[in-house]
Amino acid sequence: MKSDASTAQTSRELSSLQLSLDQYSGRNQSLNYYGFLGHFSAGKTTTINSLLKSDDPRPTDQHPTNTSITIITHKNNQASLIGTHRRGELAVGTSLKENELRLETVIVDTPGSGDPTIVEEMVRDFLPICDTLIYVLSATAPLDNSDVPTLKKTIDELPFIPIKFVVTRANEFIKDTQKIFSEDNYDAEKANDFCTKLSRRLQNTIQGLSISPEDIILIDNISGYNIDLLKYIIFSGEKINTEQLVKLHTHKVAYFAQPTDHLRTLFVNHIMYHLHFEYPLNLN
Repeated sequence: MKSDASTAQTSRELSSLQLSLDQYSGRNQSLNYYGFLGHFSAGKTTTINSLLKSDDPRPTDQHPTNTSITIITHKNNQASLIGTHRRGELAVGTSLKENELRLETVIVDTPGSGDPTIVEEMVRDFLPICDTLIYVLSATAPLDNSDVPTLKKTIDELPFIPIKFVVTRANEFIKDTQKIFSEDNYDAEKANDFCTKLSRRLQNTIQGLSISPEDIILIDNISGYNIDLLKYIIFSGEKINTEQLVKLHTHKVAYFAQPTDHLRTLFVNHIMYHLHFEYPLNLN
């Protein structure tokens, strides 16, 4: 007989899945969701602030134990946003702005904790709604130990969602330290070598990840280096076409269907067992 604890765990999984499906089905498909991930000290929130150039910036000194997700978009999108709720370790809130660059864009600022429980809930319950994932690393400490579990879980569970890599603190590649960092005072050869080594390390560490040096965007939030490029990629870049969109959401539906079928089988078998029917029951 299954234990009460096992039944309760299965019930929690079903409840969590229902809320995830509610989020996915409730999202406005005309909006583009960009999920920002990264270690709390990598400059993720600072990068978001650079993109928004907001008079009301997000706090950048968040503690690594912070577990909240914030949805940031134009105030006109308020009625189209997924409902705010709390589940498990994650709280989901909204931050509404007036910057017109974000009329069709929703930025998702995720927790920077490498805690396995937080990573599990974030990848399973919220990231599937995103259209693009942007992983932020720092040039001073690329691929921190806390990055690995988040990246592995994301690539394993959500390989169908495009992921881009942004590396902050490009001023590490300054030519002349006696001068202000700028595009002219930037050691491109050293930066390219860094990107080559980082892309190789990422592929060797994260199974299933395909990345080249050209896929890594180096930025500097202090000087603004390459911020316009990143802004173009997010706000003005090539939009996903119909074929890509159908493919993306087909994968998402399959992603949700798999655990649904599994949990349904568990519950039916459990019920059949207690009713003294043949166990396990084959539902195929």
